[in-house]
Amino acid sequence: AAVAAVTFLPFLMFCSWRWIVVGHFGVVSFGGPNQAGMAANFLDPQLVRELPPEHRRLARIILRGRRERGWKTMQMSSSAVEHFAQYSDNIWRIALPAAQREYKRMRALPEGDAERIEGMDRPARVVQNEMLSRLSRATVQSRPALYFKWVTSAQVYGLRQLTSYLWIWAPALLVLFSVPIFLVATRSAEARESDLDPKILSTLIALLVLGVGYFAAYLLLVSLVSFPFERYFVSLTLFLPSALTAQMFVMWRRVLRQFG
Repeated sequence: AAVAAVTFLPFLMFCSWRWIVVGHFGVVSFGGPNQAGMAANFLDPQLVRELPPEHRRLARIILRGRRERGWKTMQMSSSAVEHFAQYSDNIWRIALPAAQREYKRMRALPEGDAERIEGMDRPARVVQNEMLSRLSRATVQSRPALYFKWVTSAQVYGLRQLTSYLWIWAPALLVLFSVPIFLVATRSAEARESDLDPKILSTLIALLVLGVGYFAAYLLLVSLVSFPFERYFVSLTLFLPSALTAQMFVMWRRVLRQFG
């Protein structure tokens, strides 16, 4: 607890300073553009009409950009993976250029105009980030079922990726292969109770909780605004191979001692 508190304080100070400077509480700017990369998939003419008036113009521009590419709106019956592939283009080729155009248009309006948003004197990227973030939140609030489908599909997509990496499936297969041998070797009560070091057991449990917990928490965090493509996903698996290998090592050490 003491170590956690000490390491948390610099994190809290950095995030608080970032909040004061740019109005965003976080280590990185995983905000409006990233959210728009996901939420843009939900836009259709009906949703645009349902949005608050201040978001409709930007939403129409983004929807038009997607239609020009021949992209359809994500539906409950459609495959989310198809829309995952549109994520980066939604950000860099559609949403950000749309926000930049809208920012320039609003900057040209007189200061008392109702369309001008507060804080136009802030850096352009901060204002554009806020525009996209507000639009994305309004979109998600209007289509919560689609958002839930996005998040759950992203997590399933991530779980499927586990089978793509040698450092995950190889030790997992070895553990599965080792389990029946371990059970046969320790089938007697004496064998099960012998050489069971509580410290080793607690270490295995701690490593397993760390590996699975880190993976699950990180996967959920990424899924909320993005999807686990490779440059994010590789780091999710950081502790899993260690947990699997440690389990296999302990089982085989006990098996060999039974026959040694």
